[in-house]
Amino acid sequence: MQTITINEQDIWKSFDGIPKKLKDITEEEKKNTSCIIFDLKYRNPYILFFPDAIYEFKIDYYKTGVFAGDGFYEYCSVQYDETNNNYKIYGYYSYKGKLHPTKPTRDGEYDIIELDRSFSGFNYFKGPRFTEGPRRGSYDTWILNTKSIYRKPCSPFVPNTKASRQQKLQELAKKVDEFNTAVEEFKERNEKRLKENEEATPE
Repeated sequence: MQTITINEQDIWKSFDGIPKKLKDITEEEKKNTSCIIFDLKYRNPYILFFPDAIYEFKIDYYKTGVFAGDGFYEYCSVQYDETNNNYKIYGYYSYKGKLHPTKPTRDGEYDIIELDRSFSGFNYFKGPRFTEGPRRGSYDTWILNTKSIYRKPCSPFVPNTKASRQQKLQELAKKVDEFNTAVEEFKERNEKRLKENEEATPE
């Protein structure tokens, strides 16, 4: 799968606030997009995670620095919290070939992770901080897998049947709406900021 990266210039160059990258996206690209990265300079950069998707993270306990290799793995739905500039994660576990919400998730509870900008790219996060024991206050690095996502409540092992393909097409239609909504909200929030930074706007 791929990610789509949007920056201020993409928005500045658009006539209606919807970047060309999103307008020109093909059906195949929609099908293979895991998330949208807003690589911004004049506000906090962030990742738009899709609400109907479950994402895979590697807890990099052994400090390999890459997604592959030894480590522990978590499955979560992810929600960006703009106010606090962090992400709420809701856990899932695998049982009989399907991903199911954990009890804390069913109870509406979540953990917090933060984008770790000490790494290059947008795959690295500061995992939930330990609240007790010798590691209290510290955290593990979580590495996001952007190459694969799972749809709720489908199993990653469900075959690609005609019914599942139809469901994916419906999900892709919703995804386009999410693209447009995210960009429109971004444009509205940043109109004032962009005016103040007019001198930095490219000709």
